[in-house]
Amino acid sequence: MPAGLTLDDFAQDFYDNDAFPWSTDPVMALKRIQIQRWVASFDQGLQSWIEWRRTGQPEIKAGAAAANGGKIPQRFAYPSDESARNETNYKAAVTLLGGPDDLNTRVWWDVTENN
Repeated sequence: MPAGLTLDDFAQDFYDNDAFPWSTDPVMALKRIQIQRWVASFDQGLQSWIEWRRTGQPEIKAGAAAANGGKIPQRFAYPSDESARNETNYKAAVTLLGGPDDLNTRVWWDVTENN
């Protein structure tokens, strides 16, 4: 959602904009379903974030005052005691991720670089 738009503005544009041929374009129809699922889980916090990470819909960006360097987290970091209690497997898992153990390292199932 572009900055300054409310959820009501988003819904109005989503349902009333004739520029989106929902009924004839299967790709756009799938996007609509994905967005509807995201909206339906909006009050469930983590679930809406997971849906967005899984599908990339809707196309949103972090707000201007967002923490985490202006990025939406890509994943959860491992618990702080994981490296002390399970060092071998922790290092192997971080290596498989292809980056450091932080919120901005993408996971294998992530659809796109959303930030």
